[in-house]
Amino acid sequence: MTLKICVLGSGSEGNSALVYSETTAVLIDAGFSCRKIVEKLEGVGFDPANLDALLITHEHGDHMRGAGLLSKKYSLPVYLTEGTLSGSRGALHKDVPKETLHPDETFTIGDIEIDPFTVPHDAGEPVA
Repeated sequence: MTLKICVLGSGSEGNSALVYSETTAVLIDAGFSCRKIVEKLEGVGFDPANLDALLITHEHGDHMRGAGLLSKKYSLPVYLTEGTLSGSRGALHKDVPKETLHPDETFTIGDIEIDPFTVPHDAGEPVA
């Protein structure tokens, strides 16, 4: 399997990265507006309708700004820790499926294996 990574943005104005294989696509963080994320994805030739999931590393706006609308618009399940969900203050729509991930517990989305681990940061339960 070939895994590709495309950083859509990294910095105080927003963070987001696309990780994808031939069959699965995951967006890590949605720190830009939904419109801006769609523009960035389309700008690298990726159709946002082909996303399978959204992973949120922590609840700060520069990582989560567009998560609510993006997940609702594209029916994306959102993977995040309990601490991140608690700290998100309702940023996600209640009808969007939320999947709790646990630091140091590997899980898979399609053919992509994800191994989240705890990182030090001033957030509820941040992972990388």
